[in-house]
Amino acid sequence: MNYKLALALKEAGFPQHENDYDAHIGDCNDDACSPTLSELIKACENPILFKGDNNEWIAGQFYGCWDTWYIDDSLENVVKGQTPEEAVAILYLKINSKL
Repeated sequence: MNYKLALALKEAGFPQHENDYDAHIGDCNDDACSPTLSELIKACENPILFKGDNNEWIAGQFYGCWDTWYIDDSLENVVKGQTPEEAVAILYLKINSKL
């Protein structure tokens, strides 16, 4: 995850790892944490993540009917990212009206 996205998450109120120095990115004056995929997923309500075309990942909120053969069109706040973490981070920002 890049610094700009991590900083946007921090500014949107995403919990920071105060004592986990391995998770910190950025400089010492403006540290921002890079959360794990599982932390991002837990922070979003009803998230769903897919592998899309062109090596993109698609995330959204799912409120519809799940079947083994299809997913209906009940996805909201659909976003794309280059990695699963980036896609769900952007979803978190969109849900929290910071995007």
